Amino acid sequence: MNATKVIQIADLISKDLALRYNANVLFNIIESYSENHIKIDFSGVLSITWSFAHEYLSRKQKCTKTISEINVPVVVRKMFEVVKAHSMKKLSLPS
Repeated sequence: MNATKVIQIADLISKDLALRYNANVLFNIIESYSENHIKIDFSGVLSITWSFAHEYLSRKQKCTKTISEINVPVVVRKMFEVVKAHSMKKLSLPS
């Protein structure tokens, strides 16, 4: 099956995305779907914490599904950029 599942994250989780636990809940739900292509619709999201964004990006990288984001508010996009930059900086530090 090549169908795409769209998830309204504000309705499923919250308009204020916080806690690693909630990101884990989201990805446990995603992994349970039969569809291999998942679109996360961020419409209506008002805020996101560093911990949610970090766990979201970590789980997305490990996920067996193809995940894309749509309707991403500026506040969410900027937090994802900060978390990615921090992760890249951490990877490039000498041991």
